[in-house]
Amino acid sequence: GVALPPAPEVDIRWAIRQCRSILQDERPKRAEKARFLAFLVHFVSDLHQPLHSTSVYSNELPGGNRGGNEFPLEGPWRNLHMLWDDGCGFLSDYNDIRPYGEPPQPLRPDQVARIQALASRLMERYPENTLPEAHILDADFWALESHKLALDFGYRGIKDPQARGRARYLQPGDEPTPHYLERGQEVVQRQLALSGYRLAALLNELLKEE
Repeated sequence: GVALPPAPEVDIRWAIRQCRSILQDERPKRAEKARFLAFLVHFVSDLHQPLHSTSVYSNELPGGNRGGNEFPLEGPWRNLHMLWDDGCGFLSDYNDIRPYGEPPQPLRPDQVARIQALASRLMERYPENTLPEAHILDADFWALESHKLALDFGYRGIKDPQARGRARYLQPGDEPTPHYLERGQEVVQRQLALSGYRLAALLNELLKEE
């Protein structure tokens, strides 16, 4: 077997709890609270990306595969993590909203409208009342949920339902098939809706007296 390193004391779950604590505290200044509010929004969405909750350890990668960054792929995405960051292709059309490496700047009205339209489509496809787990605001639960999705649809994602053995699943060096991408996009869309509902509930709880 492969010896696993000790679990880090500081991770995204810890960071979410820290943000919640600061936002509930009356002592921090408004500017500091605003900064941690931005962190919280980022961390909540990040934890719903399945590849952010896993790392595969092996004799070849005793330090882990860095959430799929060391799982190389052929095609438009260099590795498994990049593929899932892009929503298995679902978010490709939104990459131009904030190109990587450009300095932060306010979104233009047309960019805001595109994001709002996307949110409306996701809410229509996944109404909040069809997702009873949307009101679970426990970061540990979210991490376990994402971990299972990463195993079932990321690392064990089916690339060819007609194949048998290893050929049935996506392997390092493969190019993701349409079947794999379609199933991945279904997971991504549901996770986007779920994270949005949870973030809204969390903010309502934290900021109800602001």
